[in-house]
Amino acid sequence: MISPVIENWTCPETIAALKKYLQMKHFINRLQSFKKATLGDDARREAQSSGFYYVEETKVVACFSCGLQIPLELVEKNKTNELHANFSPDCPFICWRDSSLCTAYYYSDACKYYGNPKENLQLNYSAPLTLRSSRIGKHADIYSQEFLESFVINPEKVYQLFQMQINRRYSFKDTPLPERAKNLLVESGFFYTGFQRTIQCAFCRLATDSRRPTAHIKLHRELSPNCPFLNNEKYDIERNFCVVCLVQPVKILYVPCHHLSVCTSCDEIMKTENQCCPICRVQINDKITCISP
Repeated sequence: MISPVIENWTCPETIAALKKYLQMKHFINRLQSFKKATLGDDARREAQSSGFYYVEETKVVACFSCGLQIPLELVEKNKTNELHANFSPDCPFICWRDSSLCTAYYYSDACKYYGNPKENLQLNYSAPLTLRSSRIGKHADIYSQEFLESFVINPEKVYQLFQMQINRRYSFKDTPLPERAKNLLVESGFFYTGFQRTIQCAFCRLATDSRRPTAHIKLHRELSPNCPFLNNEKYDIERNFCVVCLVQPVKILYVPCHHLSVCTSCDEIMKTENQCCPICRVQINDKITCISP
């Protein structure tokens, strides 16, 4: 479910990190990851509810949102949520900016949702694409934190990514939904999370699950009337931001496809690498520099 647009500002490792994030934000997937973990029931439940999943290869639990890793022996002997808050206080999950898709609330027999929407979030469009993972250690009763070479995708950037319509549309590519239903959800701000029927609004972050697409739309309007997408405050993100860096305004229109898609800085990079249009992949024959009114 990776879009052609994403390919231009990422690498295979980042694609893998994005997939892992979308998978492990679902509580049930984190739950299943602990099947081979040698942990007591209480420690297991606390780790799962604190945003962690089990990594069997390294015998650690890792936060899906910030990448903090805790060895199993420390999970068993400590309060995981306290270690999480002390060593990663800016974790989007800890700060309530990112939701674990955990407890389902039933809106109707055919529609449920996960938690409340996020309102009045101030987005940082210059935030880094990835966050470095770190690992907690303990030596002689002294805790330490080591930053690793590995990284996780920055959840803030994921939502910015799916605020672009082309990426939301691509997320539904392999779903069995009729084309009309896909369009309806995309036009309402939703992207597919890649698991069961769960979709999420890229703007207010409300996640829902329903067999009927129209139920998602009704629920969205009732539970999140202040969603910036529904109130037309963020349409400029889809129209005006570069599809490569997601930060600078679009300035370059490509010929012959006529896609106004990138900023001048990203155009220079694409020109040196002889790339095609980042939206449609058509070979670029010419370009026009545009000035916004």
